[in-house]
Amino acid sequence: MPKNLHVQADRSLIRSTARSRRYLRVEIVAPRHPSRVPVNLGLVLDRSGSMSGEKLDLAREGAIRAIQSLRAEDRLSVIVYDEHVNVLIRSGAADDATKRVAEQRVRRIDPGGNTDLCGGWLRGCEQVGLGLEARRLGRCLLLTDGLANQGITDHPTIVRHASELRKRGVTTSTLGVGRDFDETLLRQMAEAGGGNFYFAERAEQLSDFIAGETGEALKVVAREAALVVDLPAGASVASPNQFPMRAEHSRAVFGLGSLVADQVLSLVLCVAFPPGKEGTRALVQCWLWDAGGALQASVAQESFSYASDEANDSQPSDPELDREVASAYAAQARQRAAELGREGAAEEGRAVLRGAAARIREYAGNDPELLALASALEQEATRLDHMNNLDYKRLAYSTFGSLRSRGEDGMTIGTAGFLADRTLAVMMRAESHGTTRAPFFVAAVTADKEGTRLVETAGRALAATDPCAFAFAVVDGAARVLDAGPGVLLSRDDELGLVYALASLGDSVKTAFVRGALDGGSSSRWYPAEKVAVVSLNGWDTAASVPAEAFVAYEMVLEASRHGRPNWDPIAAMHGDIRGCWGDLCRSRAQIEAKLVICELCPDCRRQYEAAGVHVEQLERLVAAVRALAQRPASAGN
Repeated sequence: MPKNLHVQADRSLIRSTARSRRYLRVEIVAPRHPSRVPVNLGLVLDRSGSMSGEKLDLAREGAIRAIQSLRAEDRLSVIVYDEHVNVLIRSGAADDATKRVAEQRVRRIDPGGNTDLCGGWLRGCEQVGLGLEARRLGRCLLLTDGLANQGITDHPTIVRHASELRKRGVTTSTLGVGRDFDETLLRQMAEAGGGNFYFAERAEQLSDFIAGETGEALKVVAREAALVVDLPAGASVASPNQFPMRAEHSRAVFGLGSLVADQVLSLVLCVAFPPGKEGTRALVQCWLWDAGGALQASVAQESFSYASDEANDSQPSDPELDREVASAYAAQARQRAAELGREGAAEEGRAVLRGAAARIREYAGNDPELLALASALEQEATRLDHMNNLDYKRLAYSTFGSLRSRGEDGMTIGTAGFLADRTLAVMMRAESHGTTRAPFFVAAVTADKEGTRLVETAGRALAATDPCAFAFAVVDGAARVLDAGPGVLLSRDDELGLVYALASLGDSVKTAFVRGALDGGSSSRWYPAEKVAVVSLNGWDTAASVPAEAFVAYEMVLEASRHGRPNWDPIAAMHGDIRGCWGDLCRSRAQIEAKLVICELCPDCRRQYEAAGVHVEQLERLVAAVRALAQRPASAGN
């Protein structure tokens, strides 16, 4: 049986003469094969005047997709609101007859007036609460594109309602669309309500986001999950991650909300130890609890030894864990700075970001990742005055996901936010070093450590060929939260989740290398509006005549050739006949392998690239590097 709980400490010694702080990384892995939990789903849709047109059309489409995904054992309710609240479908079994009526009524929703956000949401929660038995999951999704300007508008009151409803088994997720909604309110409602905060920057995202939230609810395997931390006498614990905590003597309980099948959730704990007798030990024990008992066999612990100041000062720390801790506190600082900036207190927000950067620099040493993170925070501080409503929403969206650290098989915006936040940091670091000005640049997002190894090996070989021509940045392992895994079909929702997570990160080309298979048997897919490519490594971990690094290098150069050339499409420029050329349009794995081994530029392809403004001599050097990788023995790289 796979282990559901893993705990790792940054260091094992603590001071005998003074208080010590030690950091723990806690990883929780939800079970893979659940017994399905029936869902009470409430859809609460804003129909105010500002929702007219495409936004309302796509909200209707998403609601219908959500309705169609339910089964007879589930319950459904649909509420619409403007200044008035109307219950279109009262809570009841989601049988075929109910779903037909619900679809008909949703299709007839038309725009209205103002926005009684709280009234519509509370009515939706009321409907979810009807028939909410102990074994059911209650989930209410609130969609809005505006401000709460009717009924209850006081933020603390609304957030307090979300917290109380969560205690009664009704989870709240929120979806803001466009530029005019209050991201602070919606984020706080989702945090207090134990759900997800979604940001649909573009109307076309709405349908997938609504359906994705419903898909998550249908995959829940553990309800009301909690991480319990037992501490030695006199110790205390805190976390930068946004999970509610309650203290019980020498115990702390973090509420994790619902976990879905295959979810990987990671959080950082900071444990403060009191002084103690040198040579004695202090034990921190973690265990999991959930309403249905799916996780209750999971226990993990870390033991710490009291030692002298000299021994403490000389012990090494775990650099990977140091980076994760720093990233969590950086996200916390970004979130607070965004709130302050939104409130007109930009100077205070800058102080928060610079303070976080200074603390990271204190222990960064020569670590390039930590130093780059500190530099990114300092740069963000200088830009805080120039941020607009859309920038604040992007920041709230990304930091919510990073601090909640939600990762699962289904698409959620918490996950996408986590991915966006990590990728944004890498992109900013690349920009600060001027690497995005290279003629070929790509930001690569990997799904696991093996994918990272392949990308780094390929990228280093390309950069070594011509450092002035090629540059890349890697976001290590972030795509795993949406990746299906080797041999498993990557769902369209998960693929779109990756694309939308990367879409708002500037003009550079982003490429997600995933282990799952793409539908239609494609090896890659390009999304021009978002400047995102999704590349499948499915099958490249098996025996092959060509090393996987060669394929990765080929895809990196191909996508990097788009950098700074918005109208250039190297796929459209390919030729259908097979010449052993870089521009062969391959239809099978064997053709791809043969192309990589020969890998030349034919005269037609040279002309196409030259017309697009590509420096062909630089491209030829990169093509030669791909060919050299392809001609290495496969066993050396796989």
